[in-house]
Order: sequence, then C-alpha cells, then structure tokens
Amino acid sequence: MNLNLDRRAMMRGVGLAGAGLSLPGWARPVSAGTTALPPELSGEELTLKVGHVMRAVDGKPSHGIGINGYAPAPLIRLREGQHVRIHVENGLDEETSIHWHGLLLPFQMDGVPGVSFPGIPARGRFTYEFPVIQSGTY
Repeated sequence: MNLNLDRRAMMRGVGLAGAGLSLPGWARPVSAGTTALPPELSGEELTLKVGHVMRAVDGKPSHGIGINGYAPAPLIRLREGQHVRIHVENGLDEETSIHWHGLLLPFQMDGVPGVSFPGIPARGRFTYEFPVIQSGTY
C-alpha cells in the first residue's frame, strides 16, 4: 500500500471537502446510522397514511409531508402479475393524491386530481386498485 500523498492530491481533497461543506444541509450526505430508513411495504393490500412529519435539516427542525410517518416515504415492493389494493388515508387539512410515476395502470388510478380522479379530500380516504403489469423501479 502506498501512503505517499503528493501536494496536488492533498489540495484536491481539501478543495472537495470545502465544496461539500458549502452545500445546504439537505444536500449533504448523511453518515450511516444517523437516519432511519423508511420501512419496506409489500403485499396485495397496503395502507398509506399521508400526514405531517418533522425532520431535522441541517440540525434544525423542519416541517414536511410524509407517508406512514416517514419522509421520504416507505419503499413499496410489488411483483409483476400481482393485483394490488392501496388504501390511502389523507391526514392533511387539504386535498392530496399519489401519482405512481411510470407505472402502467388504469387512468382512474393515475393520481392526477382534476384530470383522472377528483383527489383525496382533506381527512378523507381513497383506494387505488390496479394490476401490476410491468417490472422495474419507479
């Protein structure tokens, strides 16, 4: 192992470290173990609860909207060929929706308020139900 460090390599490392410190707190990498990862959800029937969450951003409490108490939301694992029913409970005082980016599904389940469905009313519920017809990461 070569432990020799020339001046250029050292200056490059110092410059990169300084650039990283200039990033806002939300854009900086987080050390492993400091933030809990959201749980994974799977199965044919799921419940998602949309509501307010507090997160530390750059050491300061910040408000956000999360799912099941997490922001980012839990990972949802589905299998091609399965049929899924996802109950969404809106805990907000305003309308909301979930848009399933990239999934091929019936237009009524696409989650675009005022276009493909009326939206999930404040404190209301909506059930998304669709077949999973393609594999991938979305």
